[in-house]
Amino acid sequence: MLLAIVAGLVLWRAWPSADAPRGGRDQFDADARGGGPGAAEDTAPPPDPPEAPPPEASSLFLEVVSAQTRDVVPMRVDLFRDARFVRALATPGLARDLPAGTYRAVCRGARFDSEDPPPFAVRGETRLQLAVPTPRRRDVTLLVVDGYGRPVTEGTVEREAAGRETRDTNPAWALGKADAELSTHWRGFDAEGRTVRSAAGIYALGPAWDDTREHARTWVYLFRTADGNVVEARVRGADLADRYVGAVVSPEELLRPVVTPSGEPAARRGPALEGHCFALPWAGPDTWRDLEISVGVEVEGLPSFRYAYPLTDPPARVAMWSEPPPVPR
Repeated sequence: MLLAIVAGLVLWRAWPSADAPRGGRDQFDADARGGGPGAAEDTAPPPDPPEAPPPEASSLFLEVVSAQTRDVVPMRVDLFRDARFVRALATPGLARDLPAGTYRAVCRGARFDSEDPPPFAVRGETRLQLAVPTPRRRDVTLLVVDGYGRPVTEGTVEREAAGRETRDTNPAWALGKADAELSTHWRGFDAEGRTVRSAAGIYALGPAWDDTREHARTWVYLFRTADGNVVEARVRGADLADRYVGAVVSPEELLRPVVTPSGEPAARRGPALEGHCFALPWAGPDTWRDLEISVGVEVEGLPSFRYAYPLTDPPARVAMWSEPPPVPR
């Protein structure tokens, strides 16, 4: 009898009740292991997906050499990637933290008429040497002739001024623009002219250099004669010329065609006169024929007057300005 009672109790405990979750003891065991209903509330969220690796950081050591001499030439170089400006680099120098890719360089110290170097790749630690044409030094001379093409054998030479203009260096293919501080600087010289003599009429003026991609340069030299004539040679870095030609004409010839408003020859009034000729780059033995002299005439009691005197076709008569007629009331 006692054994029957104990067996009944065991069967009763094993039988699932109405309140027990479906699945029986196996379900309870699963719940205990965290696999049953509500288990997700007690489980940690899955980790975030790994971040994409940062773009490869590269570096570029760059130096620029002269294509003529192979010497290293320090200069500023503008770096472009995908035609957009990235940064400026003083070379020789190292640019760090550059995104890998294809680059182009604008070498500001290269000669003004040079082509940009071809594109190049930057990846990892890159070392590169670019060869570009660089400005050449020119020792400039001036040939001075008279109105008939004969050499003028004596005068004074002086350097009056030198100028430099900064210009935009961004190439046509660039989408992004590099910074450019556009400016013009002139420097004057107060030194007195040095007396020079030459049987051939050829005089050394001084040095000049070709323009660069960044700077346009000008040197101003003056040749003077004792009778008041001036030849001005404006030597420009873009001319690529090392010889110029200018002319002087005697005051008597420059005054001969000039008459006052009354018709009187200006030479009788004792005028002050200056002939100013702008020299031309030498283009051959007949270059002087294309010269023109700007003649300034000062006659007491009359307004200042200036006229053009071309060497190959000088004017036969030049009337000075007269006072304007009164305006009718």
